[in-house]
Amino acid sequence: MKCNDNNRIATQKFTVLAGNGAQGGLGGSMGPSSVEMQVGGGLVAAAAVGGAVFLVRRRRTGHAAF
Repeated sequence: MKCNDNNRIATQKFTVLAGNGAQGGLGGSMGPSSVEMQVGGGLVAAAAVGGAVFLVRRRRTGHAAF
């Protein structure tokens, strides 16, 4: 290897191994797994139940004030 702005040359032996390469670049092209879907569904359900409880409790305190 020789750099453009320098006369020095670096040499190093290396071996290319057989096998599968890294799966780079698959970021947005792979769908979610079933575990990820279950966790997401659980979070959505928990948020819906929490929101309903909040609204019911808020409604009860509003009627008690009158």
